[in-house]
Amino acid sequence: MSTPYPPPVARLLELGEAAATRTWMDYLGLGLGLEHVPDLVRLATDMELNEGDGERPEGWAPVHAWRALGQLRAPEAVEPLLELAGKLEDGLFTDPELAVVFGMIGRAAIRPLTRILAGDSRSRTLHVLAVRGLDEIATQDGTMRDEVVPQLLAALERWERNDEEVNAFLVDALTEMRVMEAVPLMEQAFAADRVDLLLRGDWEDVQRDLGLIEERRERSKGLRTPLPAMLEPFGEGGWVPPPAPPRTRDRDKKNKRKQQKESRKKNRRRK
Repeated sequence: MSTPYPPPVARLLELGEAAATRTWMDYLGLGLGLEHVPDLVRLATDMELNEGDGERPEGWAPVHAWRALGQLRAPEAVEPLLELAGKLEDGLFTDPELAVVFGMIGRAAIRPLTRILAGDSRSRTLHVLAVRGLDEIATQDGTMRDEVVPQLLAALERWERNDEEVNAFLVDALTEMRVMEAVPLMEQAFAADRVDLLLRGDWEDVQRDLGLIEERRERSKGLRTPLPAMLEPFGEGGWVPPPAPPRTRDRDKKNKRKQQKESRKKNRRRK
């Protein structure tokens, strides 16, 4: 943090973890506007702060900065935030946060996210973030659905090359949006064991969610039941907060399932 941040951007250095709650504060109420976007981008991508001490208030400033950029719907933030995600090793917190930000920014984020998803990068985290970001765009603004769905379908067509977790998030998004054209691709991916079952469950679970079957024929191979012990690491406000703008629809069910997925991953890493 070599160059000081001007007010009111500098105010974000003081908010700390206590303000990073499940429900996002109104950052624009601090006096932030489009003229502050360059400084907010600089703060959000400040690696010294991103990799710094989370016990200090300024360690949470990047989180507040990217949330503010989302509320401002700043398209200039998309590429820098994607670059930031590529530098940070653990996406347990940043993935859901940045996906919501991309959802708030909307159409301007579709092409960059699609490029990441279609690329040959070996970064599973970036590919998952791209899927989640596209999913958020269609979730927050239903008018974007017809622009997002073809990108997700094209990505699922590459199921043989995709990471299993990427396939799982693709299946989850397309199932949630009830994209029936994806059913044959989903079935192929599940039959080849190329889908992580911890997120949405197995192929019968997905068929039931889509209304293709009424009941399972055998016991589920996925882990879709709420497990309080798995949720504990996230505490009271550690999951995806609803964005401040009013165009958000209720996503509690989907977020709960993804929270269970992230919690299981975190618990496995602790063993």
